[in-house]
Amino acid sequence: GDRETRGRDPQAAGMSLPPLPEGHERILGDVTLPDGPSGGYIPGDASFAALDALADRFNLAAFATRGSPAPTPRDILTHGASTSSSILRLSPEAAAKSSKMRPALARLVSDASLASSETDATLAKLCRETHKRPELRDELVLSALALARRGAFGDGGEDDPSFSNRAWDIVHCVCAAVAPTETFAPFVGEYLAECNAAAMPSTSSDAAQTDKKPPPAFVRLVANAAAAHKKATKVGQRRHPLTPEHFQALRSDTRLTTHVYFLDETFEELPFDALTTVADATPSVAGTIRLREYATFGLFADAADENSAEADAGGDGARGAHVALADTDLICDILQDLKRAQKTSREEDKETSERFRNPFKAGNGVWKEDHPETRLTPRLVFKKRMFRDTDESVTDRVFVSLSYLQLKRDFLDGRYPVNAADAAQLCALQIQAEDGPRLGQKEPIKALVDALPRFVPPFLVAQSSSLVDRELIASDVRERHRSLAHDSKEEARARFTRLVRQLPYGGSSFFPVLRIEDPIGLLPGRIVLGVNKRGVHFFRPTPMAYLHSAELRDIMQFGSSENAVFFKMRVAGAMHVFQFETNAGEEVCVALQTHINDVMTKRHKEKKMKKEGVEPTGKEKETRARPDAPSTPRGARDGPSDPRVKRPTKSGSRETSGSGSASSSSPETENAKRVLVAANRKIEEMAKERAALRDRLQEAQEAARSAERDGQRVARLEADLEAARASAAEAERRAAEAHGAAGETDERVEILSRRVGELTVARDAEAERARDAEAEARALDVQLQKLTADLEDARVDLTRSAEADRAALEARLEGAESRSADADRRAEALRVALDEAEAELERARAENETARDALLELERLRELSADVERRERQTADIIKRQRETVETLEAKYKEESALRKKYFNTIEDMKGKIRVFARTRPLSEKEKRENQTFSLSFPDAFTMEHPWRDERLPRSYNFDRVFGADSTQAEVFEDTKYLVQSAFDGYNVCIFAYGQTGSGKTHTVHGDSTNPGLAPRAVEEVCRVVAEGAKKGKISVRMTAYMLELYQDTMNDLLLPSAPAAAKSASRGRDTSEWSAPKLDIKKDSKGWVTVQNATVVPVRTKEDIEAVIATGLHSRATSATKMNAQSSRSHLIFSLVIETTDLQTQGVTRGKLSFVDLAGSERVKKSGAAGATMKEAQAINKSLSALGDVISALAEEKPHVPYRNHKLTMLMSDSLGGNAKTLMFVNVSPSDGNLEETQNSLTYATRVRTIKNSASKDVADKEMQRLRAAVASWRAKAGEYGPETQDVEDRVQTEMAAETRTKRLAGGAGRLPNL
Repeated sequence: GDRETRGRDPQAAGMSLPPLPEGHERILGDVTLPDGPSGGYIPGDASFAALDALADRFNLAAFATRGSPAPTPRDILTHGASTSSSILRLSPEAAAKSSKMRPALARLVSDASLASSETDATLAKLCRETHKRPELRDELVLSALALARRGAFGDGGEDDPSFSNRAWDIVHCVCAAVAPTETFAPFVGEYLAECNAAAMPSTSSDAAQTDKKPPPAFVRLVANAAAAHKKATKVGQRRHPLTPEHFQALRSDTRLTTHVYFLDETFEELPFDALTTVADATPSVAGTIRLREYATFGLFADAADENSAEADAGGDGARGAHVALADTDLICDILQDLKRAQKTSREEDKETSERFRNPFKAGNGVWKEDHPETRLTPRLVFKKRMFRDTDESVTDRVFVSLSYLQLKRDFLDGRYPVNAADAAQLCALQIQAEDGPRLGQKEPIKALVDALPRFVPPFLVAQSSSLVDRELIASDVRERHRSLAHDSKEEARARFTRLVRQLPYGGSSFFPVLRIEDPIGLLPGRIVLGVNKRGVHFFRPTPMAYLHSAELRDIMQFGSSENAVFFKMRVAGAMHVFQFETNAGEEVCVALQTHINDVMTKRHKEKKMKKEGVEPTGKEKETRARPDAPSTPRGARDGPSDPRVKRPTKSGSRETSGSGSASSSSPETENAKRVLVAANRKIEEMAKERAALRDRLQEAQEAARSAERDGQRVARLEADLEAARASAAEAERRAAEAHGAAGETDERVEILSRRVGELTVARDAEAERARDAEAEARALDVQLQKLTADLEDARVDLTRSAEADRAALEARLEGAESRSADADRRAEALRVALDEAEAELERARAENETARDALLELERLRELSADVERRERQTADIIKRQRETVETLEAKYKEESALRKKYFNTIEDMKGKIRVFARTRPLSEKEKRENQTFSLSFPDAFTMEHPWRDERLPRSYNFDRVFGADSTQAEVFEDTKYLVQSAFDGYNVCIFAYGQTGSGKTHTVHGDSTNPGLAPRAVEEVCRVVAEGAKKGKISVRMTAYMLELYQDTMNDLLLPSAPAAAKSASRGRDTSEWSAPKLDIKKDSKGWVTVQNATVVPVRTKEDIEAVIATGLHSRATSATKMNAQSSRSHLIFSLVIETTDLQTQGVTRGKLSFVDLAGSERVKKSGAAGATMKEAQAINKSLSALGDVISALAEEKPHVPYRNHKLTMLMSDSLGGNAKTLMFVNVSPSDGNLEETQNSLTYATRVRTIKNSASKDVADKEMQRLRAAVASWRAKAGEYGPETQDVEDRVQTEMAAETRTKRLAGGAGRLPNL
């Protein structure tokens, strides 16, 4: 019972599978397989219901065995994992590949000792083999799923517990590498989802019953496989197969990395796996650089070199073009595309690559940052896709920085044409934003000259050929940078971004295109489109030069195809359609529609705020006040000027460029004058304020000098104080020396006293000396005391004086320092005010200069506008007259062409050529249900065209007249009515219809009661001519008719009376016991007319008689239904009306014949579904038409022998094809593309018929001659003889053709030399 559950449902199949004992083996095909895992339910079984409808796609016959139930797809995927036969029904070549692919997969799962590198290489090889074969991709995915079902779910068994892990690892790799077709993708997704749900412990029913949880590694593999299939199906088939490195990363659950570059040549690492798309990578890169607003950013491929067309269209710089990547592109596919592009580029241009590897030479005009060598390696670039109006409100520093880099690159690439002054201003802002004041002010001017290529477009540098010119540019940049020195780098970037975006074409997305349609000759062949929030702008590519702009309100309609884009826009008040060739048409339309949506959203928001009474924010006010295309004054630092108006040259003249000028009016002039007066008044006020500021500056300078003098006095006082301190120290030193001297005197007194006491006795002479010494000692004591007192007084005085001077000096010093600080602050404030006043004065002067220029320009523009309006009116009148002339000439040309063809056809008809008319019908209901399309076209009334297979141009066929599907029977008969008169004139007239079955031949010839065809209308015309002639008494007419049918090589008389009628006529004396239809013989009389002996000839007089004859014949004609036509004619029908006209005045007799031949349609048995008798009829029809084709080929090639005798049909039509009749052929074709091959054959057939010439002649005789001929014929008939006029038609035709051929050879033919 468990095994039956694992197979098909016994009740659903109507039979039960035989039970197998435990461990038994099931046999599928001729391969013995171990039975699957034990148990009833296997995760994924519920999804097999989707495969019942796809059973015809499986190779069930290879797995069926005699005596066993028929296998199902579930049986194959459960028990046939190791068989050599393919799971699906494949071609022999694909089956051979599958026989090698499935054992390789089985080895990857079963061999646990297999090296990881070999596994990766095998998987990569399998992906390469199945990359471009959808059926093999399905086979690979189903084979992997079948291997995963062999073991228990999550357990490989006792022999190899890791079997399931390896199997699901392979399933994960296969699902990530290939995407199954739409046929099997739903089943695979449902199967993996069920397995994933079963593997989760919380939802797994098996785990709940057995209390056995799958291993975490197994759960992760199943979840990875389900996620990989979901992502691969969403992305679609990848462009390149995965490599072993990708499989190694998949199996080890690691991520590869690549570098994503930014416009400042920095880069970040981007982790990716085999299923990472551009949509996944963009948020990852934004998160790495902490960019919060990344909606307008994306990844680009930088793979172009400097010689590419995109680089040429982008400007003069040698910068590669960036190709936008779609969100669904896989990163691994993109990297392999870039590698291939790099390899191809190196192989094709080794010399250029070698030149790029050479070191750069100084002074060659190319700087290292922009040299193509840095872009020889293709790479990914992260940058903005487009600039939107909402970008101005974003304050994210990373966002602002990347926007600045994008605008800077576009500016340096030359995509923003500006004049020299604006370029210098933008250069100064870049220097302040990147280098600060170092390069702009501190470095020498030569350093700034060398650094100019970093900040200005190359073409501006190239225009300055001499060093003097470059130094002038550098001086201008430095002068402008001086006013920006106080700005921070962020402020400089913001000002640069604002100035560039204020340009009319600022913040544009650029697309190189080729002009296809330009109705007014406005643009050159190669141009660059710029799309921004203001509209579409047109530039000349190299160098970028502004041509024209179309605002959003002037663009009425736009659209794109795979390789083109068009705009319907207003130019000079007139609407024109412009078309351009480009592969980025969809991107152009998306960018334009995005800006239109932004404008509409902004207007809606403003209306809503105005309705709610909410004041707009300052930013909104500024945006509202600033127009979409700002015109900023020239020379101002905060706004670049319009590049279309250049500055005055050295000679004082002005140059203007542009395709048109705006018109000025009187109010504008008054406004300009008022602005000029206000500017002059403001200049005077600024001059007065500047004089006052100068006075204040002088006072501040005087105060500063006074403070400086006070500082000098303080310095002198400090020096005096230091000198006083030195004098005090010297006095103290001297006092110390005096104390030392006093000590020495005391010692000497004591010595002398002792010596006096000692010598008093010894020497009296020395007493005087002792008294002198004593007196000296007393004098020294007095001097010592005096010096001590002086020293003390001096010390006290010096101390007091020094303290007083010190206090006074400190007080003065503090006062001087405070005054100096105040003076410095006032001087700094005055200096700042002076700078601002000077800047304001400069701006006022610039505004004044601009206003004066504007006033002069307005005057010029008024004159120029009047001149332009006059020229435009003249041009419009000229264009209108030329258009009318062209239309008149075109109408005359078409009329003359139609007349030429008509007269040519008339001449050819007079020469005897067979006229050929072509006609088609509308699509039938059956063809419409089968979604077939109308494939024919009609350039004019004589030409029919249809596409043919892979040919670029349609095949064209010319005929005497072409009738479309909407043509009526009356229109068709109108062009054939003249042939009726030819029959009265004695000509043999034949009208026959040829074409595929179901193409409308019978409808054309006979029609129906409500819409009669050619034959009924011709009968009506014949009766009209007869009645008109009889009324005037000019002619008498006798008419007879016969109607024949050629059915399977048998000629039948459709007017032959039935057997009872014959018996009735036999009662007059004839024997009718064995009545049978008379034999019909085809003969030719002496006039070359084909007659059928024994055919029933009915005399007719009125229209009703003739219509009764036609109705009788049509009633007896053989018809049957086929798949191609519900009422298909199975025979050839010939209706002839013989008209014998007698001129009552001259007694002349003319005999003419009017024949209508409705040929049976050619058909293919495979399409018509003919079988049995119908098939024999089809074979006979095709045989007769083949014989008719042989006759036509022989006549067209002017062969000496024409095989008329090959078939009765050609014998009947021998006087119409190459004979003496006036012949008109109708070729009826089907318009459906399903019958295009038959249509082509019929048109080719008819083209050859058109080359055949007949020798039309009248049958005219007088009445007596006719009577005698009739008598002779009657006598010979009674005698059983036939004259030469009734010879056998085969001999007659061959004799006449041979004689005609000999005559042509002797005469040289029509336009040929005789056969010498």
